[in-house]
Amino acid sequence: MIDAGTNQSNIELIRQLKRMPSLQTFAEEDINRLLRASKVVRYQAGETILREGQCDQWLYFLVSGRLRVVKHGEAIGRISRTGDVFGEMGLIEGTAKSATIIADEPSLCLITDVSRIQQLAGENRLAFGYILYRIFAEILASRLRQTSEELSHAREHIARLQAARAKE
Repeated sequence: MIDAGTNQSNIELIRQLKRMPSLQTFAEEDINRLLRASKVVRYQAGETILREGQCDQWLYFLVSGRLRVVKHGEAIGRISRTGDVFGEMGLIEGTAKSATIIADEPSLCLITDVSRIQQLAGENRLAFGYILYRIFAEILASRLRQTSEELSHAREHIARLQAARAKE
């Protein structure tokens, strides 16, 4: 892990962050608030970013690269789109991380310390909290939509199998 720093004047980083679906609607000022509570970290291929069972207050955004999701020692998915978020379920539920994340190739992540909400005062606390909870809501809505679609396809598939068996 190499901490790439949090240079707020880095126009290219802000440009990359603005391309993330979960941050596209935020003003540059709000992204700067997010950056102040974050760090940018580069990971080497094969490096573990977080471990299943780990407890922390970090929310991860993939800026670039490709990551592998591992649960109980078995690869169950990939994270590869700029703006993909991980580590959020443990934060929402107040539990340990549910999977291990490993860099498949050199990767860059924005890592946000959500415990910083408690350290902020007044308007900054409200703004930062709003940003995080809006991101959580967008992630959960997207995953619910995807899960509903997969359930619908699975039901259709089961119905076709049952109809084919009934004809036999």
